[in-house]
Amino acid sequence: MKTYLIIDTATKESSISLLSEKSLVTIALAQKEQTKELIPKIKTLLEGSNLSLEDLAGIAVCIGPGLFTGTRIGVMTAKTLSYASDIPLFPFNTFDLYKDKEPYALLDAKCGRAYLKDDDSIKLWNHEELTEIKEKMHTLDADPFKKLDLDLILTSKDIKGLFRLLETTSPISHKQIEVFYPN
Repeated sequence: MKTYLIIDTATKESSISLLSEKSLVTIALAQKEQTKELIPKIKTLLEGSNLSLEDLAGIAVCIGPGLFTGTRIGVMTAKTLSYASDIPLFPFNTFDLYKDKEPYALLDAKCGRAYLKDDDSIKLWNHEELTEIKEKMHTLDADPFKKLDLDLILTSKDIKGLFRLLETTSPISHKQIEVFYPN
């Protein structure tokens, strides 16, 4: 059975997971502690599932958009593990994790800006510009948008949904992966 290591350090709800077609095991990472926690918790997660890195079908890593430092920590860890163990690497963006994302998905970008995903693209918007959108927007965290008159729907992460994406995506080399921050 194919099992993937999922590394998501791009949002406040950072986590690592082991994902297969039939199971999901997730360990949360403390916010701003990814540097200290990531490798030890990956080791704990693998050992608890009686797996080694070599047993994995691949490593999937969130390349952003999201937290600047957290994203880089996750990407560099995934690149290093992929290179050292010769394991395929699968990048995904933050919005691939949203359980609901139609017609719009929203992620706070700090400093009064937000990433907005629509059917065609992901763009950086000022908070004030978001009030022009009269349709529902899905978000993982509504707190940054409290002062705006937006039609927000809280959604959750759908890590299991990544399995379908990973099964239909080609892996890339650790040399090809890049952090994703739209303008």
